Amino acid sequence: MRRSKFSLVQVNQLSLLSSPTYLAAWQSRRSQVNSTPSLTSIRSFNQATRFYAPDSLPKSRSFQTDCSSTMASEDFVVDDALVGKVTAYVEKYMSNYDASHDFNHIQRVLRLSLHIQSVTPEADRSLVTLAALLHDVGDKKYLRPGEDASRMISTLLVSFGAPAALADTVQAICLGVSYSSEVKDPARTRALVEKYPELAVVQDADRLDAIGAVGIARTFAFGGAKGRTLENTMDHFDEKLLLLEGMMKTDEGRRMARERTERLRLLKEWWEEETTGPVGA
Repeated sequence: MRRSKFSLVQVNQLSLLSSPTYLAAWQSRRSQVNSTPSLTSIRSFNQATRFYAPDSLPKSRSFQTDCSSTMASEDFVVDDALVGKVTAYVEKYMSNYDASHDFNHIQRVLRLSLHIQSVTPEADRSLVTLAALLHDVGDKKYLRPGEDASRMISTLLVSFGAPAALADTVQAICLGVSYSSEVKDPARTRALVEKYPELAVVQDADRLDAIGAVGIARTFAFGGAKGRTLENTMDHFDEKLLLLEGMMKTDEGRRMARERTERLRLLKEWWEEETTGPVGA
């Protein structure tokens, strides 16, 4: 059985790399020193630029977690260099996506994922971080000619120096995030969540970003990018968005989804009042 070992403090510190401002500043700094970033150099740079907040981070510790019963036994470390490379790649890759699925969406999903993971201890924080960053890479709605969504993420991670076992695990988690995939084969999704608790965390985070005020904005952004009418976009509320609360996997995801779903219902009521209700009432 594969056992994987990760450093929590590295992941917490490196989640800060998802900030575009941080990335721009770091790239400028890196071009000056022309070196691969280390955890020590990142800490020093963060202190200089006021990004580093050591008091908000847990004490460093390593731990082991079962991720697959089919992979060979090995240890691997998710370090700052890997997360930094992934973050920079994702920001560039998603620059061609419309505003509903851009890098800002990734940042929000990462933030939500880390929050949910903090109260879902069975999910590994390192895997959650990588899967949250990469979950929309290879999205079939935006897939480019010649891209293979089934291997795209694992191939990328291996090219960045990640062990194949880690790369395959993150790939499997990301392939399971899709709403349409779960609707098509819910039994497969249940099996994946049982095998990879990190999937439940990232999936809930992704769906939370599809509802509430942000979800409403994203829905109309996507509809506009596809040339849909406002009425057609509103249909999406009943077709998908109002169903997501009942598909949450974690306790925290369900709790947060209740309030965000109420915001959807409220907007729908306003829409119906202003489009079909009595004028001037």
